Amino acid sequence: MSRVFDKGTTGAAVLTLGFAALAPMAAQAQQLTIERTGNTCVVRAADGAASAPIDCALFDQASIGVQAMTGSGHFKSDGVGDGSDDAVAAGVNSVAAGANAIANGADSSAVGYQSDAEGDYATALGSSSLALGVGSTAVGSGSNALGTEATATGYGSVASGEFSVANGSAANAAGNYAIAQGKDSLALGDASIALGAQSMALGTDSMSLGAGSQASDFGTAVGTLSYAGGWGASAFGDGAYAESDFALALGAKSASLGIGGIAIGTDSYVDIAADHGISIGSLSFAMGKNSIAIGGLWTTAGADGATAIGGTMACEGFMCIETNTGAWGINSTALGAGAAAYNAGATSVGSGSQAGGVTSASLGQFAYANADNAVALGARSMVWANNAVAIGADSYADRENTVSVGASWGVTRQIVNVADGTEANDAVNKQQLDAVDTRVTNVEGRVDTLETQIGDVSGVVTAKLDSVAAAIGGGAAFDASGNMTAPSFTIRGGTYSSVGDSISAIDALLGSYDSRITQLEGSSGGGSTIPTGTGNGLAIGAGSHAEDATDTAIGTGATVSADNSVALGAGSVANEANTVSVGSAGNERRVTNVAAGTHATDAANVSQMQAGDAATLQAANTYTDTRLHTLDSQMSQLQSDVWNRLGEQDQRIDRNGAMGAAMMNMAINAAGARSDRGRVAVGAGWQNGENALSVGYSKAFGRATFSLGGAFTSDDQSVGAGFGIDL
Repeated sequence: MSRVFDKGTTGAAVLTLGFAALAPMAAQAQQLTIERTGNTCVVRAADGAASAPIDCALFDQASIGVQAMTGSGHFKSDGVGDGSDDAVAAGVNSVAAGANAIANGADSSAVGYQSDAEGDYATALGSSSLALGVGSTAVGSGSNALGTEATATGYGSVASGEFSVANGSAANAAGNYAIAQGKDSLALGDASIALGAQSMALGTDSMSLGAGSQASDFGTAVGTLSYAGGWGASAFGDGAYAESDFALALGAKSASLGIGGIAIGTDSYVDIAADHGISIGSLSFAMGKNSIAIGGLWTTAGADGATAIGGTMACEGFMCIETNTGAWGINSTALGAGAAAYNAGATSVGSGSQAGGVTSASLGQFAYANADNAVALGARSMVWANNAVAIGADSYADRENTVSVGASWGVTRQIVNVADGTEANDAVNKQQLDAVDTRVTNVEGRVDTLETQIGDVSGVVTAKLDSVAAAIGGGAAFDASGNMTAPSFTIRGGTYSSVGDSISAIDALLGSYDSRITQLEGSSGGGSTIPTGTGNGLAIGAGSHAEDATDTAIGTGATVSADNSVALGAGSVANEANTVSVGSAGNERRVTNVAAGTHATDAANVSQMQAGDAATLQAANTYTDTRLHTLDSQMSQLQSDVWNRLGEQDQRIDRNGAMGAAMMNMAINAAGARSDRGRVAVGAGWQNGENALSVGYSKAFGRATFSLGGAFTSDDQSVGAGFGIDL
């Protein structure tokens, strides 16, 4: 062994060598003294012999070993070795100790068989250790520190990269600023960190903490055997597994396999097909894209967009329905212990509730909606028919397109506070029905009045028919049914049964009489006369009068004072235009034997009048019955429409209330985000049987914050955004 004593630039340094040194000075081992003056040194042996002056820089380097060499000079000393290997210290203040040891750099040190320190301030300690780079350190047999200030500590450890650290047997840190701590640990990538036996950080900025943990680029794995395999994935907990990009697994043996999936809780699971799925709770499962499962054991969101919130349901007494919450349909929602939504768009809220139909909804403990578009609201309410609704505890609906507020086995309810219906399909309230009842009563009174009036008309018609029969004369008459007995007129020995035939016969006779009168006038020579009346018309008979040229008065005292009128018979008076009179007031005559008229302007007989009376009465009755039936149908429809509209309005109000509650609870949990990636929050709300779910995101930017959120129900949606800044 050798010792060097440095006493300053003017003092003396003593180098004690246990073996031969400076062969030119002595052939045997002895003590040497180095005398130093400034930068000039003299080596003096114990016997007083001295060397020529030597540059002291040669003594600032030391190489220990067989055939050791320093710089370009040869300062040799026998050391440990077989006499065939050299140690080389080639830098200022460098030290090389061991066979084939090399210290190549200022202040570098190489200690150990074939150790190598390459670079200023490099240190290699251990057999076959290698420190390559300024300030690099390799400690341990076979260790390698490759890069500026790289550090490798432990048997076979490797730190390759600037400022990298590998600590532990076979630890490997490959990348700038990489850190590998623990036996067989591996940090592969810039700024990667692997802490724990056999832990692996296999990408840039990756981190694995825990024995057997593994993380990829920008991923984080914390816990024994945890795994973050996707870009930016995170796994926290023993055996936690985050496979895809941005996936998060938090909890022992949690697994998040889909892109952006979140699994929180022991054994929670997000399926490989469930991109952006969320599973929160021990043994919760998110199986579809954008699905959400929150709750205890076996809570499952089994389809795209499904939401399941709940957990294991306690079974008490004789009833035990389901043991887990599950949303199995696309965009379905299940909230509550043991709740289940089996079909697309289904919503089930309440412990043990079940929504089995497409877009069905159940709300309440053990509520069942097992048909398409069915709605069951209330504990133990049940719907088994499409588009049906059951409202209230124990209500039951088993007919399509109906609304039930009770059950056939004695569960009945009133619906109160119903506003007046205004549209054709609105429901009506009792006030409106009372008004309708009053109107119906009024209609009945009017019908009674009409029947009375019809009776009066019938009496009047009968009286008029009797008057007509009397006016017609000739034995004309009407029976109780309005049938007419034809009159019988005897004119010059001929019998006629109608007024028309009688008048025609009279006209023929008058024509004959006119001819005969003319003949008489021509043959009488003015000696014989037929009594005539006055006026400008035809007036035949003593005292008769026909006012105008279009008037005709036939009979003693017959008088016509109106245009285009006819008076037939003694004492007959025609004082209305365009009329035929066969008598006068108080001296009426019947026109008998009148045939049934066939044209609009023909005279009608009693039989025709009776038939008309019967037809009028039948039409009135039919009209009344039709109107009453129509009114009754309209009232029933009005009542049904009122019920429907009220139900829809109540549901929409409740849905809005539920969305408000969901948004409020989400906003409370989204506030105060501290993570650089922001905070995601979920909220749920209920109101009077309606439920809503909200999802929000918030992020802070220095003094400013930004938030975005939305709430939705089965029919309504709302979104909102906010921005705030601290002044």
